[in-house]
Amino acid sequence: MNWKSNGWIVRTGFASLAALVLLAASPASQAASGDVNQRLDRLETQVQEILRMLKSQQGGQGERQPGSPPPAPQSAPATTQVRPSVPAPAPSPTTTPTEPSAGMRPGGMMYYYIARTALDTPPPAGQARSKGVISDVHTLSFNPSDYDVPDSGFLSRFRDPSEYRSVAMLLDGEYRAVRGGNYRFVIYPKPARSNRDMTQASTTMSARLQIGEQTIVHFDHTTSWSERTADVRLAPGMHRFRLWVVDYSAGYGASPIHSSVQLAVKGPGDASAQPLTLYVSQ
Repeated sequence: MNWKSNGWIVRTGFASLAALVLLAASPASQAASGDVNQRLDRLETQVQEILRMLKSQQGGQGERQPGSPPPAPQSAPATTQVRPSVPAPAPSPTTTPTEPSAGMRPGGMMYYYIARTALDTPPPAGQARSKGVISDVHTLSFNPSDYDVPDSGFLSRFRDPSEYRSVAMLLDGEYRAVRGGNYRFVIYPKPARSNRDMTQASTTMSARLQIGEQTIVHFDHTTSWSERTADVRLAPGMHRFRLWVVDYSAGYGASPIHSSVQLAVKGPGDASAQPLTLYVSQ
């Protein structure tokens, strides 16, 4: 039942009520007061029924009356399905390989020089008395017999400091930084001495160490065995290592071939410096 039908019922009910009231007030009906009372009772009953129907319609829009068409089904409100956003995978960080390539092995390329004059800079590789890969780069000997230089035996003229004034080595390789951080490279120079108390002349040593394109250690003509150190920050990966070291003779006293040098490095997390290890292409 809609509001239009409710209005018709109200109008019809009140119209009937008005007609009955007029009829009861007319002179003709006063003679039959008993009939009027009965009609008023019926009218009151009809009005109460009308009011009950209106109240029912207003409370829950009324119950569907017999014979009335069923209400049209209400469509459910449209809903939008929201899918949880899935974060895109983070791009893989680009890192420098920390492992040597398959064509590399432990060791370094050694170029050995011995000359009658001072060797301040590396000569061409073709002038080296010996060259090749050495596996132990921690301790470098200046003795030519350790590098299979011809005529370098016990009675070799290379032992004469007045004739061969300088011995030099160029060590070239790749250093592996396992992790990024601060690395301390250490050089222990040991120029030759004639005796322990150094009452006789000793040789002097010079060195220059490069990591990549950076020179981190450089000293000239020292007679001290004190260590030389330098700190450098390295990213994980392989880094070029290049050491040029020369030992000089004064022309008398100890021979440069009795000198040596030791190399070490202290990396992140190391308690102390460790013997140096390099890698070289096979």
